Amino acid sequence: RGEGDDRRARSALFQALLMALGLSVIVTAASLASATPLVNLFFGRENAAAAALADTYFRIMLASLPFFVVDLTISASMRGAGDTFTPMAVTGFGNVLNIVLCALLIGPLGITGAGIALASTRVATALVRIVLMFRFRRVLFLIRSERYRYEPALMGRILRQGLPAFIEQAVMQSGFLMMSAILATLGTAALASWQVGVNMNSLAFMPIFGLAVATTTYVGQALGAGRIDDAAAGVRGSLWMGIPIMTLLGGLAALFAEPLARLYSSDPTVIAAGIGLIRIFALLEPLLGVINLCSGTLRAAGDIKYVTATSFIGLWLFRVGISTVLVRLLGFGIYGVMVGTGIDFFVRATLYALRVRRGRWKHMKV
Repeated sequence: RGEGDDRRARSALFQALLMALGLSVIVTAASLASATPLVNLFFGRENAAAAALADTYFRIMLASLPFFVVDLTISASMRGAGDTFTPMAVTGFGNVLNIVLCALLIGPLGITGAGIALASTRVATALVRIVLMFRFRRVLFLIRSERYRYEPALMGRILRQGLPAFIEQAVMQSGFLMMSAILATLGTAALASWQVGVNMNSLAFMPIFGLAVATTTYVGQALGAGRIDDAAAGVRGSLWMGIPIMTLLGGLAALFAEPLARLYSSDPTVIAAGIGLIRIFALLEPLLGVINLCSGTLRAAGDIKYVTATSFIGLWLFRVGISTVLVRLLGFGIYGVMVGTGIDFFVRATLYALRVRRGRWKHMKV
């Protein structure tokens, strides 16, 4: 898209959809075949009731996975091409639909209703994106009259970035699952408290997510057009905007930690722990800003292998490793997990910032 080759960009979208659909079907089938052992691996015998609920929810989610992957592929492609409005609008529609379906189904059906609501939302948003991809020609779209075909060379270019990105996500998601397993040993109250802190952190994180998407799009297109100085200026500008924004939002979250925690639970134990976690996350918000803006820059430039390696170092070596020691050996409880998470954020923010500062990403070939 940065090179101005719109026809090639459409063909790249088609290749990505072929791979996404094929891989998602394979992963769905394999995951359904091993769903119960996977769930039991992370919950253990002491949480059999929670494991049974998770198994039900997991199986319903898997049924909608191919639609979800197609949805992600189209929306990511549109953002990369510079159209952030259409993905936002469809995601907004999906969120409203999910809330309505949850309100209708969770009461009579419980966890099954929650699963059906989210799975139905995934199917609906994927179908909407597909229709818009053909009918609503904003920036990136497909044209039915054009003949798209399997192109090994173009698919190879996508895979050179896609495979390391897949490995990165596998590293990240398996690490998050391992963290859930560590938290599960502390009981359901600890899990609930952690979720309160994570949810509040996610709300504060939303502005930086939008800025990171914009940075990735801008840097990718500037490098594609050969405007290296513009790409570097874009990164500097995003950091100058992003870090103060995250600091401010972190301060607000810390200030209103108690009422925010009460939105999620009426359990005094969960509320007390949630308040502490929200305030600790608030201190880490500037680091999250650096992580997301710098990693977005490196992804746009094609330096995905470095992002993958640092994700493994930060998440597995520091977050999982330190949390395991502090929780299981030293008895620090949920705050041991928080210490491991904080060290992970600091390490990755430092590694990404140093990589961006050195500037090798400006001259990489995709």
